[in-house]
Amino acid sequence: MDRVLICNDRLRAAVVTETYPPEVNGVAMTVGRMVDGLRRRGQRVQLVRLRKANPPDIVHIVTEGPLGWSALKAAETLGLPVSTDFHTNFPAYSRHYGIGWLHKPIMGYLRKFHNRASCTLVPTRALKEQLEGHGYANLRVVARGVDTTLFSPSKRSADLRASWGADSEDLFVFLPLARLHVRYAKHFFRE
Repeated sequence: MDRVLICNDRLRAAVVTETYPPEVNGVAMTVGRMVDGLRRRGQRVQLVRLRKANPPDIVHIVTEGPLGWSALKAAETLGLPVSTDFHTNFPAYSRHYGIGWLHKPIMGYLRKFHNRASCTLVPTRALKEQLEGHGYANLRVVARGVDTTLFSPSKRSADLRASWGADSEDLFVFLPLARLHVRYAKHFFRE
């Protein structure tokens, strides 16, 4: 796994995930944008199972389930470098789902998986520090960011602004948006 990849080189990257667009969830959407970005930069991306013929230069594994483990083992067998993503903080969510007693086994499972990779991408410095405190290694922060093509001032609607009473071009409108999911904010929902 000491092989160094030069970012300017044109790569063949295999991305292994159990969720991908058109599925709609945070992981699928993030990975879809990552793949689109790599392809826009001229990189070749495969969403396929690993085979010895024409192997990729690197294997990026998005999810830690059976498909992720299979890809990890196949990449190790083929001597390919592996990177992983840490998207969903399953150990933290275990408490919200009433299975907090599984926190340590889940953390151990995920640590074992991610520590076998050359690097693991995490979305924030705070999560990086938290995971390092639990023995995770080779973590790199890659922020999720905002899709400035999808969320752009060029998509401004004069009619919508007028309906808010903000029809003056000099008036700045700030509308914070975030997804609201029961697993993140149970106290906002009623049975």
